[in-house]
Amino acid sequence: MKKLGVSLEVVTRAYLQSFMRPPVFEGERPCVRGEMCLCNTMAASFPAMAAPEGKSCGFVAKEFLLPSQMSTYNAHKRLPEFRSLCVICDRAAVTEAVYDHVQNRREPLLPLHGYMVEIDVPDGYRRELLIEPVVCGTRLTGVVGPFPALNPQNLVYGKVRIDETVYNCLLETETDFRPGSASTQRI
Repeated sequence: MKKLGVSLEVVTRAYLQSFMRPPVFEGERPCVRGEMCLCNTMAASFPAMAAPEGKSCGFVAKEFLLPSQMSTYNAHKRLPEFRSLCVICDRAAVTEAVYDHVQNRREPLLPLHGYMVEIDVPDGYRRELLIEPVVCGTRLTGVVGPFPALNPQNLVYGKVRIDETVYNCLLETETDFRPGSASTQRI
């Protein structure tokens, strides 16, 4: 099988979910998309995802940092020079890029994602729920390790309490993350 010759960091589902909330602590920055962050705009676009109190459940999520970037910040109080996407906007960008490459029958020269997720472990992702690394038997998709696609039907708005303050957040559901899968065909 073809390889793109890279090494990606592995993150847990819990680590990813810790980024599905607004920035609260020192050193946390908002998604580079600002008010256009998908965590904010999906609240209005997907009413079924909205919290009982309505469209006010949207928020700008904190930027996603790889574990190595988080370690650098914790040790040296130094963030990456450029702000990044949040985990949801990153999933959307990767999902869009994968489907663009597949649809246009192009193979990317570099991975389209910056990390892999743990699979087949307690509270991890199930292998069959992730973007496939190869299509049509041999053509690379740009996904070189387990990576969940963005599927808004797998997300619900919730609340998280941090230091006596309640914030909006997103939670993942336990359904198929692949766009076009049977669980995404709900009406």
